[in-house]
Amino acid sequence: MKNLQLKSISFEDKEYIKTIRGIYNSSFPENERIDFDIIQQSLKDKETAFTLEGIIYNNQLAGLISYLREDKYLILCYFALDKQYRNQGIGTEVLSILADKYSNCTLIGEIEHPKDSLSKRRIGFYKRNNFYITDFGYKQPALIPNTEPVPLLIISYPKELTKTEYQTVKDIFYKKIYRVE
Repeated sequence: MKNLQLKSISFEDKEYIKTIRGIYNSSFPENERIDFDIIQQSLKDKETAFTLEGIIYNNQLAGLISYLREDKYLILCYFALDKQYRNQGIGTEVLSILADKYSNCTLIGEIEHPKDSLSKRRIGFYKRNNFYITDFGYKQPALIPNTEPVPLLIISYPKELTKTEYQTVKDIFYKKIYRVE
């Protein structure tokens, strides 16, 4: 797609941040979201290597992707398109851009178990994009007080994770993304 690009978003990009916050809040269930203010603040922390990029399609902000580069892994934290841009091949192109840019990394993400039509569609999207789905009993820590951890699946590309790699990835999520031990 010649009209697609990823734009690095900084803490100072107030207009982009406002739109991205709206896409973020409407795309993820509350119990799976980190408070967006924490995401915004992490853009100032150069030590975390956290990246937030706007997905620009036809000169319009169409979505967001956030990730953390850690050793040989590119940890996909949040990836969403505004509803009007879904089902147009944009998500596939974004994954292709990242896979090319970080060809020496394994792309890693979290996804819900297939319990409803939306979660089944998300899994189908990643499967069509050649991601592997690993289930070693992963749970996202509770992000909201007085709630339970959320069972999720770990996805990876271009290869399936071994049990040892899975544990390494889980540790990265817990320590670097969710900041729990």
